[in-house]
Amino acid sequence: MRGLHLLLGVLLPLRAASSPVIPTPPLAGNVCLDESSLPASIASHPSDVSLSPTSSEKKNLPVFFFHGITGNGSEGFNIEANLTAEGRAYVGLSFCERECSTQALDTQIPMAIAAVRDVVARDDRFKDGYIFIGHSQGGMMARAVIEEMDDHKVHTFVSLAGVQNGLFYGPQQADRAAVGVLLDGFGAELLPQTLFDFTMYSAEEYRGKMQREFAKRSMAPELQAAYSMPNMGRTPVRKVWLDTNTFLPTINNVNQCAWFDFYCHLEKLRRKGNFLKLKEAHFFASRNDGVVAPWQTSHFGHYSEVNALEEIESGYEDFTVMEMHDTVEYVQDTFGLRTLDERGGLAAAGEGGVDGVAKLPKLFSPLTLGGKKAPVQLKHRVVMAPLTRMRCGEEGAPGPAVVEYYSQRATDGGLLISEATNISATARGSFGFPGLFEKCQVESWKSVTKAVHTKGGKVFAQLWHTGRVGHPLNQPDGQLPVSSSTASVDDIKSHAVTREGRKDHVVPRSLETSEIPGIVADYKLAAENAIEAGFDGVEIHAANGYLLEQFLCDKINTRSDIYGGSIENRARFLFEVVEAVLSSLDSSKVGIRLSPFGLTFGCSDSTPAETYGYVVKKLNDYDLAYLHVIERRGLHADGVQVPDIGVTRHFRDQYKGVLMTAAGYDRAEAIEVVEAGGADVVAFGCDFIATPDLVERLRIDAKLNAINMQTVYLSPGVPYETGYTDYPFMAKKE
Repeated sequence: MRGLHLLLGVLLPLRAASSPVIPTPPLAGNVCLDESSLPASIASHPSDVSLSPTSSEKKNLPVFFFHGITGNGSEGFNIEANLTAEGRAYVGLSFCERECSTQALDTQIPMAIAAVRDVVARDDRFKDGYIFIGHSQGGMMARAVIEEMDDHKVHTFVSLAGVQNGLFYGPQQADRAAVGVLLDGFGAELLPQTLFDFTMYSAEEYRGKMQREFAKRSMAPELQAAYSMPNMGRTPVRKVWLDTNTFLPTINNVNQCAWFDFYCHLEKLRRKGNFLKLKEAHFFASRNDGVVAPWQTSHFGHYSEVNALEEIESGYEDFTVMEMHDTVEYVQDTFGLRTLDERGGLAAAGEGGVDGVAKLPKLFSPLTLGGKKAPVQLKHRVVMAPLTRMRCGEEGAPGPAVVEYYSQRATDGGLLISEATNISATARGSFGFPGLFEKCQVESWKSVTKAVHTKGGKVFAQLWHTGRVGHPLNQPDGQLPVSSSTASVDDIKSHAVTREGRKDHVVPRSLETSEIPGIVADYKLAAENAIEAGFDGVEIHAANGYLLEQFLCDKINTRSDIYGGSIENRARFLFEVVEAVLSSLDSSKVGIRLSPFGLTFGCSDSTPAETYGYVVKKLNDYDLAYLHVIERRGLHADGVQVPDIGVTRHFRDQYKGVLMTAAGYDRAEAIEVVEAGGADVVAFGCDFIATPDLVERLRIDAKLNAINMQTVYLSPGVPYETGYTDYPFMAKKE
């Protein structure tokens, strides 16, 4: 049975493939299952339950099994058979058996701890560590023991949250019982009438009628302390429940401590520390779980809180199933769940097709960026792309409106990439862009980065030299803009924005070979200034027809020195910049943006696959925070020799680090490209301009604001705030 296949995959190899019970599925980094060998009645599980590098440590570890409501005789016999066939020591804890559901959960913890310690003291096989498996209510009890038992040696915790995943009536077909039969037996065990009988409802009523009536009944405070099952943890009446039953809030570490109650605060730290002794935790859910939320309410899932009985009675449609990464416990890391996830020690799987299992798309899951020393930790993968807004005036110094703009779009654990920022006075192409080469600019940026960090966000500065895409009115002493050659952009429908209005681009001056090291040094200094200004890192802008790409592309670069001719020579300037920046910053603080196959500002290459293939593969040597590539779509639709599979997927196999993609993605497309592994992160542009709370709206699939393209760039006489900080947020429910 699939749940058992996955469980055995977690516990690791059987000693022989000829096991009389169930053979282990093949393992190759992920759990791989042969679909043809599984009964059609069992829905698919995700195949992305990764095994941690510590798996070998648990190969022969013994197992403690924590049963649910009906006891070991009903729930653990197949688990015991399979694990003992592996040669493992197996102990089904039976300190209360069927009486467990007549007792408050907090009274069971000392009994469970005593039972575990008794076995460990008497059996040397448990002295070096063990595994906890908890079924249904037993999963909650197992985690409570982990948190409360200071001397535990639990290596791996497995929570089985449902009938099919927990009872394992199999593997023989004759041993499998229909869910309805199991539920009938389940109902017969609900002895105290204060417990809610889930089995009095038909399958059609299970979602909707049952859930409304359960929530309605649960509002009676005198009943709530009598519930020993962990159903109450995430009902729509969470606050009422928190006030009447302290067990789950305590082990979830969301219980309130007075500021002067040092014992309470120390207890929270102790419980979290005990949980984080784990190397791995695996959570499973399946249909007909016997609990309100599919993820076993006590762990992850819960319904949105509602304020009144009338809202519950108004219909099930208002209930929203939440997923692990959205819970208070995960977001605030109350008992260590997020930390374990960031270590790579957390796996969660739900049975495919389970009604109500709202598995949050990978787009909203955490990610560690690349880098050597201190990689940036993200809590979701929705990034604000670098967006030119022209609100920094003559001095190129961000003001209060810029601070508010970035603050509005910052989210806890989210990454913002700043608008393109000039590395020097000669880098400036148009009026109103910020810089990072003057002290006043650095000081002004500090207010922006502080505002982002106050929200828990991360922000990288995009470092920019426009090259030929400029005008003498924006240059010191009215000098010509520079490029790899004298090829101009006159044939492109684009203008430079100056203090005197829009002007045609001019013929640039070709840089002397001796001048290039000075520009490399400008990038290095700007990167150092970015860190001084409080940025978490920098993105080297080598895209969209600006200076670095003007050297890469052979249509523009007609040089005959060491910076022209071969692909290696044309890429030399770019890699000198990368290495100069890395001489001051750790690679975890450096990303790079490319626009392969592009035509922006007439900048193109005759062999883009070869040119950018060389660049991308060489970037693997630097272990950067990320590589950011632009798709030829949306506002960047023009392209040359664009691969049929798209730019991002073309380079996915060539680049081994974190890959970011951008250009006109909507929610569905972003989810798809991340789920499929085509990219790790998606950068949003126009949607972030118009929708300051974009991340939350994408998360819940809410309607986005429409963008006003007339106010994207600052027009003369228009206040900075217009089309900048005045876009509305979602209305908040009272």
